[in-house]
Amino acid sequence: MFSPFLLEDFYNKFEADYSCSLGSACTDAMSLTELCFLLENKQEDLHKELYQSPLDYSIQLGDEALRTKLAQRYQTKTENFIVTSGASEAILLCFLSIFKKGDEIIVQKPIYQSLFQIAEDLGVKIHNWDSQLENLEQLIKNHPQIKALVINNPNNPTGLGFEASELSSISEIIGPRLLICDEVFQAISSLPSCFEQHENSIIIADLSKCHSMPGLRIGWILCRDKDLIAKFSSQKNYLSLRNATNSEIIAKYTLDVEEKIIARNKKTISTNLDFLFSYNKKSLFFDLEIDRLKIQGLSIFPKLKQYPQRQDVLFVDGKHFGLEFENYMRIGFGMKNFSRVLECSLNGINNDPNE
Repeated sequence: MFSPFLLEDFYNKFEADYSCSLGSACTDAMSLTELCFLLENKQEDLHKELYQSPLDYSIQLGDEALRTKLAQRYQTKTENFIVTSGASEAILLCFLSIFKKGDEIIVQKPIYQSLFQIAEDLGVKIHNWDSQLENLEQLIKNHPQIKALVINNPNNPTGLGFEASELSSISEIIGPRLLICDEVFQAISSLPSCFEQHENSIIIADLSKCHSMPGLRIGWILCRDKDLIAKFSSQKNYLSLRNATNSEIIAKYTLDVEEKIIARNKKTISTNLDFLFSYNKKSLFFDLEIDRLKIQGLSIFPKLKQYPQRQDVLFVDGKHFGLEFENYMRIGFGMKNFSRVLECSLNGINNDPNE
């Protein structure tokens, strides 16, 4: 059994009781109607495929046409992908397939819990890394038996990321070791994929966060190692087995209009960040000691001056990313109603944040 998933258990317990959340690192989910509007002359193709395709099992690695579109996106081969049930399954497949008791890995902190908890529960020794390159170099020097480095680029919850030059340095420091990179926020950023920077990399991504399609439950693993792809496929038999056929169909068309979706979401993010940093000047609750231009993800992780008291807004404590971060709070800014939620949350305004 794995340890409790603090953040997700928190959401499962409380999210239905709140009208809105200040801590959700998401963009607004799209409807099929919105997707069809973006598709323009491809609407009929989507309708036809959805209504006429048999609801049969997909193939084990994922729909070939979908993997072909992903291969075009990363400029690589179709066989380097396995499509998963969201990034969550991708993370589980990676850690179950690669690591065993006694292995040692380096994990960037803070980070999404499953990116270290699964390995830790398997008996893997975790060495925490604070994202400073000189400290990574020292960790590798002190622990040459390290098997892999695990990062989230851009990071959840901090929103910070590694530029191409930094990824190149990371690649040089870790040498032939595995670089496992969760890139669920990469499409919304200006950062390159780690796949371009490190030969022995494993990329985890999905259509949930940046592409506004969390309900599809479509993610993927990108890896050049064919033996690892085979191991992921074997482990998937015990989990989702195959992906939902209609989800894979919709995913293909979502990738066709990826640029439009990302452009729309980037505009919302930019507007929200402007408001957030303007608001920060008068906030009694947090202080953004960070350059706005360095924010690449869908959340930030400020240290709190005092905890906001608001009964109808859900807040995400830093402790859900580790007890050492209990004095921090994740603030997500991908939603269109962000400015209203922030004002209500931190000013104590008694209006409905969703109005």
